Amino acid sequence: YQRRVHGTEEIARCVERSQIVFNLLEPQVPRVNWTLPNNQEALLTNIPRNIARACTMKGVQRFVHVTNVNSDPSSDINTFKFMGLGEQAVKDEFPNSIVIRPTDVFNWRDVFTNFISKSLPTTNLFLQGRTISLLKDREYVKCQPVWSNDIARAVVRASMREKAFGQTYSLGGPQVYYLIEVIRYIESLRAMPPSRIRLMTPLEAKLTLYNRPGKELLAHWVDTHLRQDSVVPEGVNSWKELDIDPLDLVKMEDVAPDWLVDELYHNIPQVDRTFYPTELGDKVTPVRGVILGGLISTIAAIASGGSSAHVN
Repeated sequence: YQRRVHGTEEIARCVERSQIVFNLLEPQVPRVNWTLPNNQEALLTNIPRNIARACTMKGVQRFVHVTNVNSDPSSDINTFKFMGLGEQAVKDEFPNSIVIRPTDVFNWRDVFTNFISKSLPTTNLFLQGRTISLLKDREYVKCQPVWSNDIARAVVRASMREKAFGQTYSLGGPQVYYLIEVIRYIESLRAMPPSRIRLMTPLEAKLTLYNRPGKELLAHWVDTHLRQDSVVPEGVNSWKELDIDPLDLVKMEDVAPDWLVDELYHNIPQVDRTFYPTELGDKVTPVRGVILGGLISTIAAIASGGSSAHVN
């Protein structure tokens, strides 16, 4: 079932009698009135705190909180700063919470490959042709896209293991790319000639690209994808700590052509059970759980057999 919840009491009613709660809010997608003061703080810090507090109140045994590999309370990018503060708030309210930090997630409904693909035909500049704008000194920004099914598999596995309680895992895909390589790859899939590269300062980008109504998603994308790398740092908990072989991860090139080339793909119901946690054995004890979120919540919902709630 679906609910729209905000405050601690509403969330508490939603998670009541649950053993596991997954928070998979979609911070990559600006919400309604995203640019209003404190709205990002509400979604990325306050609501996760309320969810964790509600889980403690109702005796939930396991809580998994999904953020981003760049979450950092000291970041100068608001999205990542509030995510980092949200992680701290969750740990304060629910010390045994499990934090999953993915890099850029790709699937047929993502805001990574699809955003690039849909933006390419609209990047024509007067007398300059199709142009891709990148930030000066960040033209070689790196990314490590990860398949949403692999993240769902990790989320489920972490939730089933006591040794994961209180731990943080940073998860990325099997290959690191320059973002411009991903753009060129998507251009080749769509049979487009290479775009011209235009380097801009952050101030130029703000003034000419997105500092106006209706460009909130573009502004958010620039902040979260063009200003710093999205890769897993060395020396942190990752796939191996969850006993998942990185060699088994799906590469972007293996699946992305399905939705980037065939527009009809988006009209086909997508139900993929390849991530189901069969490693737990054929006899899996039923677990009551709640998934709070959007983009990958449906994937986790199939794996957990739980319910979902949408938080806006």
